[in-house]
Amino acid sequence: MKSNHVLNIRVTLFLLLLLIGLLDNKNTYANQVDTAKLVFNIEFRDNFKNDLVSLELNNKVILKNELIISNTSGFANLQVDLFKKSSKNLLVKYLNEIHYIKSAENLNLIVTLNGKRIFYRINHKRGQYIELSKKDRTHIYFKQSSVPTIWD
Repeated sequence: MKSNHVLNIRVTLFLLLLLIGLLDNKNTYANQVDTAKLVFNIEFRDNFKNDLVSLELNNKVILKNELIISNTSGFANLQVDLFKKSSKNLLVKYLNEIHYIKSAENLNLIVTLNGKRIFYRINHKRGQYIELSKKDRTHIYFKQSSVPTIWD
């Protein structure tokens, strides 16, 4: 009887510590993004229909073989944001994942669309908003601008 009581206390303490750890990680994640300056916003937009997409930045895999579908308004609801965390590092946010890459004047962006790798060089002087729309099964329209696209 006493050993069951001790076991219940240990399980309860374990679950409580686990919950505190999860809440602490959520706050840390929010603080990392909130204290950084947006450098690039990469959005997948039009014409994706059950396509597999992967994305790499400076040889760091950010997303791999994600199934992507554009909605009727033309937005695929897949977005990657890059924030300046320090003079040497960029914080990359995709969903609830955070990655770090080295900061550089030019970034190498590799998009894999249905198995075909497509290379882009991104320069921050051409703007922080990047739109990727599907042209055909293995080609993408690339647009980089200093202002976001506004839909009416």
